[in-house]
Amino acid sequence: MQARGRLVISTLLLLILAPWVATIDAVEESPESDLSQAFPILNEAQADAILSTGARGVTTWVKQGTADTSASNGPGDYNSVWISDVVNTTNNAVIIAGSYRGDVVFDNGPTPTVRDQRTAFVAHLDQWGGWTWFKHTGKPSDSVGSAHAEEATVGPAGIWVCGWITDTITFGEHSVTTGGLYTDSFVALYNVSQASWDLVTTWGGPSNDYANGCTATGEGSVYVVGSFRDTAQIGGSQYQSEGGSDMYVLKVDSMGGFAWVQAWGGSYNDNLTAITIDSIENAYIVGHYRDNVLDWPSNHIVTAGRPYNGFVSKVNPAGIFQWSRDIAGGVNGQSVFASAVTFGNGDIYVGGDFDGSAEFRNGNSVSLQLIGNASSTNAYVASIGTDGSWVWASRTSGQSSSEQYIYDLAVGPLGTIAVSGYFADGNEFWTNATFGPFLLSRAPGAEGFVAGLDQFGNWIWATNLGGEKDDIAHAVAWQGLGRILTAGRHCVNLDFGCGSAFGSINKSTVSYIEGAGFIWAFQVDTDYDGVADVDDNCPTINNTAQLDMDGDNIGDLCDGDADSDTLDDYWDDCIGPSVNWNQSIWSLDRDGDGCRDSDEDDDDDGDGILDIADACNDVTTRHNWTSGLANDYDADGCHDNDEDTDDDSDTVLDVNDLCPRYPFNRSWTSNSENDHDGDGCDNHDDDVDDDNDGVDDLDSNGDVLDQCPRGETGWISDSTNDQDGDGCIDASEDLDDDDDGILDFVDDCLTGALNWNSQVETDRDADGCRDYDEDDDDDGDGLLDVNDSCPVGDVGWTSTPSTDVDGDGCRDAGEDLDDDGDKVPDAGDSCPSGKVGWESNTAEDADGDGCHDADEDPDDDNDGFNDDSDECPNTPPGVTVYDGGCSAEQGDNDDDGIQNNLDLCPEVAATEGFDLNFDGCTDDIDGDGVPDDIDQCLGTPTGESIDFYGCGYLTQQDADDDGVVDVDDGCPSTSNQSIRDANPGYAFDSQFGCWAGDNDDDSDGYDNWNDLCPGSIAEELIFEGGCNFEQQDEDDDGVANGDDACPYTPSGAVLIEGGCSRQQLSPATDDGGMSTSTLVAIIAAVLILIVGGAVVAITIIKRKQDVELEARRAAKRGDMPAPATEVAEEALAETEDSNQEEDPNYKVDENGCEWWLDDDRKWWFRTPEMDDWMEHTGEP
Repeated sequence: MQARGRLVISTLLLLILAPWVATIDAVEESPESDLSQAFPILNEAQADAILSTGARGVTTWVKQGTADTSASNGPGDYNSVWISDVVNTTNNAVIIAGSYRGDVVFDNGPTPTVRDQRTAFVAHLDQWGGWTWFKHTGKPSDSVGSAHAEEATVGPAGIWVCGWITDTITFGEHSVTTGGLYTDSFVALYNVSQASWDLVTTWGGPSNDYANGCTATGEGSVYVVGSFRDTAQIGGSQYQSEGGSDMYVLKVDSMGGFAWVQAWGGSYNDNLTAITIDSIENAYIVGHYRDNVLDWPSNHIVTAGRPYNGFVSKVNPAGIFQWSRDIAGGVNGQSVFASAVTFGNGDIYVGGDFDGSAEFRNGNSVSLQLIGNASSTNAYVASIGTDGSWVWASRTSGQSSSEQYIYDLAVGPLGTIAVSGYFADGNEFWTNATFGPFLLSRAPGAEGFVAGLDQFGNWIWATNLGGEKDDIAHAVAWQGLGRILTAGRHCVNLDFGCGSAFGSINKSTVSYIEGAGFIWAFQVDTDYDGVADVDDNCPTINNTAQLDMDGDNIGDLCDGDADSDTLDDYWDDCIGPSVNWNQSIWSLDRDGDGCRDSDEDDDDDGDGILDIADACNDVTTRHNWTSGLANDYDADGCHDNDEDTDDDSDTVLDVNDLCPRYPFNRSWTSNSENDHDGDGCDNHDDDVDDDNDGVDDLDSNGDVLDQCPRGETGWISDSTNDQDGDGCIDASEDLDDDDDGILDFVDDCLTGALNWNSQVETDRDADGCRDYDEDDDDDGDGLLDVNDSCPVGDVGWTSTPSTDVDGDGCRDAGEDLDDDGDKVPDAGDSCPSGKVGWESNTAEDADGDGCHDADEDPDDDNDGFNDDSDECPNTPPGVTVYDGGCSAEQGDNDDDGIQNNLDLCPEVAATEGFDLNFDGCTDDIDGDGVPDDIDQCLGTPTGESIDFYGCGYLTQQDADDDGVVDVDDGCPSTSNQSIRDANPGYAFDSQFGCWAGDNDDDSDGYDNWNDLCPGSIAEELIFEGGCNFEQQDEDDDGVANGDDACPYTPSGAVLIEGGCSRQQLSPATDDGGMSTSTLVAIIAAVLILIVGGAVVAITIIKRKQDVELEARRAAKRGDMPAPATEVAEEALAETEDSNQEEDPNYKVDENGCEWWLDDDRKWWFRTPEMDDWMEHTGEP
């Protein structure tokens, strides 16, 4: 094994560094898992006993290798044994590996050759500590080489050992050399059956290189881990460290060759310290590194070590890294070291040490964290799955400045994880450490320990070893169930020998400084009851007495069925004394409580009533229920629901008992004195209705509710026999059936409303009828309330014409202020007892004197003129009247039928039919200042300028009189109606105000309606009427020039064909006239002259026509205000000179301002002061 050096060793160690002294580091305790709760919690007495006694192991045997007391070289510090590893093998035999120096002996065993230099060895012991064989390395006589075996591992061909050598060393017939006093790594195979070394393989360079751990595979190869410095030759390849020492993991095959090598590191000292494999021979390696490591295999990324991080990596059999997980220290430069690893329970367990805190990481995430003691180095154990998922982590603890280190791990048959190492602190009198609840303490110096955890990370036992100085447990292994092997050194760093305790056995040595080696075999006593686990019938629970009532060799404290009655103790009410019987047989245990009915159970049916008091206890009755007030009111053991016919034992059967399980007086018997109605309820406390009439004796407040509480029985109160529900039967007990306070013989509503009391406020006339819902004449005056204006007025009188003139129910003598009901109070009523059935208003009582104008009042308007002589009978009160009874306001000066006081135009009568609001004035509905009788546009928008006829210039003008106002007119210059009527063949669009006759389809400058030749060609000369020359008829013979063969036919000639007369078609005569040829020549000459002149004339005319056509078009378009061409100017001038008065788009307002609407519906204006037109934008 390898550990970080904490011990001061002899001068030799200054030359050769002890490589197994490896580095370790720490972790914060993981929260306690739920699974850990399955382990028992110690009671106070047990805890005190454990803490006062300390942990223990029951020793089987102890062997040591120590200085020979009779050595010729003297005891000195040269005679020492280091045991680095212990392995359990076939038949629980033991393999140990290490080295010795000087003259040493092993208890009852070998006395190896005396060597001044350290010599590696491997040895075999049987399970009881007897030596079987011992093999060590040799060296030539000229060699000063040393060797140390760090670890041993069992393979199919023998035992592999690995470690380091210097100079030349021999393994049987095999000799290997380093070439100097620097260390090289080695691995060697010892063939047990042949008792010889089969092979040895070394590697390294000119600096110190170490093999720290190795593990054999099932196919005969071996994995090795360690470190190298500077340059190392491994097989055929040379490796260079990045600075300091670098790490390596390699595989040596069964022939001693290198299958593969992985080496990597950083610029500081990095180290691989241990290795293990799983069931399919994947390797798991642990170690530590500082800062950033270069080129981590498979490009794994781990956190930078500041200063040191521990790690674990998975490597497959081909040497390919599968994953790497680092264990990082705290932010304050705290280190974590990983020094041990093992496989078991399907998981990997890692051991090491840390300062301050440790984070178990997966990439950038922290899976677990441990926080250590302040100023201490704590050991940790962590579990990680084969997939790289951290499972749990646990740590040790100690006092300030204490140290705990783990060097080795092993998993036992039951899954328990054993760990070994040492602890120390700075106290000069003692040293101690805590493993969960277990406190270990001993003499000062380093103290070796072995401790155990369950597979969930809970510390379950711990023991220590050693003496007065430094003791270290380098290795640990399981030797079958409950037996532990540990090996290491004791009495280190003393200038004289010492003694050490291993359980109950002490060992002494005379070895100085380097100490003696030991192997301790002990049995674990997990529960600290003084009985080793292998002999303990309850190994995990303190069971000193070893009680086992059923004799099944399982202690009662951990036996799930201690009495073997087939019922788990969790459910068993009788764990003994009867044992070894079958509780599942119903006849033996009818209630299934684990108590045998014949001798253990005093309540066979399990109802809570002892058998001696149980009235229902046989195989036919109900079982497995619990008697209580709710189901067995009288506690007789009979279930009330289906067994007991008298639940309360009051002699009244439940079918008749209204209180079968009432919570009072369960020991009484019903009779006429205490149970008036015989319903099984005690009158005094159980029965709330003594006479059982359905009316409780008292209400919820304790007040009397039943007015006849022990009256007649055999009846139930309801609305037909106890109208007021007072518990008194109406026919014979109740004198006030409706309980209104009015006795039945004077009550007009005998079966009326309930729950009220007759008082003045509720029953005005005290007739027993409630006013608001029963009495339709509340005051009893003979007038129904719906007609009574004084429904709750005076009582004791009757409404008649003599007492109540208007019959309103209000007595005239004292209640009625308006006797005749005309809405004029009697005090101001000139006819207080006059006509009834009407109300005073201006129409029927103009002067409001309470006298009906039609038949009571001779002067309706009270103006001093009786109605028969009053010309104005409705003169307002207080107005001065003149002869005839009329006031000035009641006149009508303009005789328009509207009195002067209502006439806004009293001197001018409104035009008939134009005063719709009857204000006496002619209306102006649109408010444009033009009376409606002359306004031709009644809907003029507010503020718009209008013409004389009240029509707005912008929205109501219709310049072309086509019926479409200009604002909506797409063609504001449509020809007038007479033209449209004369040309009915052209369609008129009444929506947009356009007439097809105004179009110029042939673009010849003549509108369709005025175009005599609608199909003319615009590019040719156009004559008057829109015709080309070919379309004209020059000789008026009815044939167009273009078709006329004789264009100059005389008027009146008879045409034969082609526009020619008979004479024009007849051949010429010879009577002295010209010959035909001569005539043709003359005609041809004339035609040439005509055509030549016509061409010239047509060119001139055509040019003029083009100018005129464009001028007409420009005028039609209204190109204003500044036409860009001469043609446009001429057209505008022509328009201004001759067409303005006829242009429907041209207007002159009352201020002399000219207005013109162009074809784009834009208004232009020109004031008398302006020379040019300007577009009207609506802005000032």
